[in-house]
Amino acid sequence: YAVFADRDEAERITRVVVEERLAACANILRACRSIYRWQDKVEEADEVPVLFKTGAAVAERLIARIAELHSYD
Repeated sequence: YAVFADRDEAERITRVVVEERLAACANILRACRSIYRWQDKVEEADEVPVLFKTGAAVAERLIARIAELHSYD
């Protein structure tokens, strides 16, 4: 499970990890409103959640690849 800044980013990263066989499938869900703490302040933003389906053997590689491609710090 990961959230992205917008649908374009979610689709781009999802396509990469499926093409690279790090995920067999991913479900891009509808946008949601997130409330979170960032740099010691409570923030709000619309984000797009994605459910990634993968196996235990590649899960860590999937997580690392998403982090590498993701726009968030």
